[in-house]
Amino acid sequence: MNNIRIAGKEDFPIIQDIAAQAWPEAFKDILSYDQIEYMMEMMYSNSSLEKQITEQNHLFLLSYSQVGEKVLYTGYASYEVNYNRSNLTKLHKLYLLPQFKGKGIAKMILSQVKSIAFGESNRGVVLNVNRNNPAISFYNSQGFKITGSVDIPIGNGFYMEDYIMEYLF
Repeated sequence: MNNIRIAGKEDFPIIQDIAAQAWPEAFKDILSYDQIEYMMEMMYSNSSLEKQITEQNHLFLLSYSQVGEKVLYTGYASYEVNYNRSNLTKLHKLYLLPQFKGKGIAKMILSQVKSIAFGESNRGVVLNVNRNNPAISFYNSQGFKITGSVDIPIGNGFYMEDYIMEYLF
């Protein structure tokens, strides 16, 4: 059975390990190797994760299974309640280890984020997803709708070319 818990700074190595396995698999057909490497450093260095938590109000969740004494981490998410002073929660990240895709874990994590947003009196959840990412169909299946698109320069000549998707309560 999979569980979810809040992650803290002491969990950065777990998040970084999952990202190092999930990102190349998720983006190999979408982004260049150089862009994946650049974005990994930009988003997952210790200093970047620290800034996300302490300055940008991101909260991280870890999904895991426990068998006896052994804990196996399966994925993570990060979100921000009242994103940009709105009454929306922003899902910044949701990634699973490749071998755990299709087992309902992402749906469970997303459901937890929706619950948190609802409990904080937000009117829904918003996210950005690469316009070529197959995860779009997953988000559609969970009630999200494409509401726009954006090209965000991230440095080194790279862009995040995303759809904006929303789920409203």
